[in-house]
Amino acid sequence: RERIVKHLRDSGIDVVWETCLYGEELDKLVARAKVHLNIHYTTPHPLEVVRINYLLANGQTVVSEWSNDASSYVGKVVFTHENRLADTVKRVLAGVTLFK
Repeated sequence: RERIVKHLRDSGIDVVWETCLYGEELDKLVARAKVHLNIHYTTPHPLEVVRINYLLANGQTVVSEWSNDASSYVGKVVFTHENRLADTVKRVLAGVTLFK
């Protein structure tokens, strides 16, 4: 994850990486973000549905690495491969529609 975050920052994307936030602190950070990035902890890894469901329920935009079990989230989450994360996040931030 650190390597991916570094690459995003090097690509000019302002990244806030927080862990262990809950309740009001988490809600404030979620509301402030323009895009939420879901990066798997290991490869292969099942989709982090609890994290993603919370964000989607709060009307947030989620960009995620592909996952083998992502089919029920296609059209709700913007999926991409690790090597295209920076480009995909930039396109989402620019308002490009990536859903078909």
